[in-house]
Amino acid sequence: MDKTIMLRPHHFGEIYEIFAGWLSTKSSEKYIDSLIKRKIDFFVSSTNYPQETINKLKDILLNFFSNDDILVVFKKGPDSICNSGCLLFNKESIASADSECVKIAKMMTIAELCEKENPKEDVLMEEIFEIEIGKKYRKEELKSKMIHVFQKYRKIYWKRLISEN
Repeated sequence: MDKTIMLRPHHFGEIYEIFAGWLSTKSSEKYIDSLIKRKIDFFVSSTNYPQETINKLKDILLNFFSNDDILVVFKKGPDSICNSGCLLFNKESIASADSECVKIAKMMTIAELCEKENPKEDVLMEEIFEIEIGKKYRKEELKSKMIHVFQKYRKIYWKRLISEN
């Protein structure tokens, strides 16, 4: 039976960054494990996300890259990464922010990116990768889309991809 991962389109960006990093080096597929470890280490050391969120992201990355039969379905609204503690963490960080400006900026980010049904980041990822909400994609199909996007834009980081579109 195929395992299915449900993701918001902007969370697919984390998968793309690892795949594009691997494509840019033309290394063996074993290098992907190193890229996953670096991505997780980054989240642990610099983002202060809750451990459940980091574990969920790691689980999704490992499942995608180690399972050839994986299916990905893109969805609107919060996904398992959002619901693994990320939303609660972000709300708590707003409450503990020192300045009113920081609180407002964080509230706007969460309202726009995390809680909104279809934020512009998701819409742009749908357009760039030519993906549809609700459709099931096999890993090979998504790899093909990622190769196409990487060859077209030569960008590794998904936030840079969407900032230019």
